[in-house]
Order: sequence, then C-alpha cells, then structure tokens
Amino acid sequence: MRLLETEKLTKTFGGLTAVSQVDMHVDSGEILGLIGPNGAGKTTFFNLISGLYQPTAGEIIFQNQRVHGFKGYQMAEAGIARTFQNIRLLSSLSVLENVLLGSYTRGKAGLWGAILKGKRVRDEEKRVRQESMEQLELVGLQDYAHQPAGVLSYGQQRKLEIARALAIYPALLLLDEPTAGMNAEEVEEIMSLVRYLKSHNKTIVLIEHNMHLVMNLCERLIVFDHGEKVASGSPQEIQTNPLVIEAYLGKEGDDE
Repeated sequence: MRLLETEKLTKTFGGLTAVSQVDMHVDSGEILGLIGPNGAGKTTFFNLISGLYQPTAGEIIFQNQRVHGFKGYQMAEAGIARTFQNIRLLSSLSVLENVLLGSYTRGKAGLWGAILKGKRVRDEEKRVRQESMEQLELVGLQDYAHQPAGVLSYGQQRKLEIARALAIYPALLLLDEPTAGMNAEEVEEIMSLVRYLKSHNKTIVLIEHNMHLVMNLCERLIVFDHGEKVASGSPQEIQTNPLVIEAYLGKEGDDE
C-alpha cells in the first residue's frame, strides 16, 4: 500500500529550482533511501514532505489525503516525524524531557485539563512518561534519562533525536543523515535499530551518504541530482546505473 506519494513536487527559491517536478512514492513498511551528491535537493525534499517548506508547485499525498500546504505541526499530527541533518535538541533539558516534547501531538486532555490537573491529565502524563522511557530504552539511552541532553556524545544525541521522533508513533519516519559523524560501531547500532523498527512495521525514508548502509539496509533507492529524480530502483540496480555513477558515486563535494 502506498503511504506517501508526490506528484511533480517543486520548490524554487527566487531563480533557483531546488526540487524539480519530483514524482515518487513510499510503500508502507519499506525502507527507502534517498541518495545523491551534496546539494542535490534531498534535504529540501525532506523539508517539503515534513511541512518545513511549502511547495511552489505539485502535490503531496499522505495516507490518501492531500496534505499540500500543511505546516510542520500538521504533518506531525498526520503521522510524519523526522530528524534533522543538524541536531536540534534542547541541551539544557534532560534527555527524557526532550523526548516528552516530541509527544505533544498525541496529547488528548486539552488546555483546561492541563490547567485543572484532573485525573485524566495525571493519567495521560504518566502514560506519556512511560512511553518516552520506552523510546529511550529502544535507543539505549535509558540510563541518561535525567541527565542534560548536552552531556551526551554526538552519536548519543543522534539517537536521542530518533527517540524524540518516535515519540509521536509516526506512520512515516524521516531520517536525515542519521549516521553522520558516527564511528563504525555506532553506525552498526543505527542499522540494527532501523531493522528493528522495520520489523515492527515502521516505514522509513532516510538520506545517507554512507553507501555501505544504504546498500545493505534499503530495499529501494531514489537518486537526486540538481533537484531532479534521476533514477530509482533496488540497490543492485542503482549500483550499475551509469547516470548514478556519473551523478553521485563518482563525485565528492561539500555537505548539503
């Protein structure tokens, strides 16, 4: 079943076209990788489908609903969660509090309930804290729950971002370079985590420059270059595609 689909999705900034008429889809339960040279438009595409940017043209369809024009919080409420290429944590808050912030879209008690602190709110707070601890256990950070997020190592902060994204129990999880800056052991831990999430019916789209990861983890790849989708297929097909070799595998550049 198709979970997400874009139709001729386009984003321009002045005279620059960052994403150009991209048609793509994400099937429920799959791990899809977006690859391409730095500056190819991958992160801009993520920003569009997560509501951070508004499209210049085209459509975004999520769970059979047209969500063109949805803002970030509306996309989160619809079931799309993401991490960022540049870590966005509140370093002065505890690790647990950062995950709790990610749970806001699932609150049911409402404003007056929060003010009056009724039983419904107390029960909900207890449930959300327990679920947030479960997310921390999933990424191996439960022992750091009450420490400031700022004391975590770079790799641990990456894991915390994933835990926070999972806090809304998304139908679609977007991971923007989840292993950037990690050592080989940490990369393997993230790969194991992604496989675990897939085994529990999570749908994941990730941007990665680690070719070992994408070739061994993703079932399907889409290649971007100059804002356009230039190829798609299995990792084996992508490895031998001459357009991909020219556009990405044979090039190096600065970070997007």
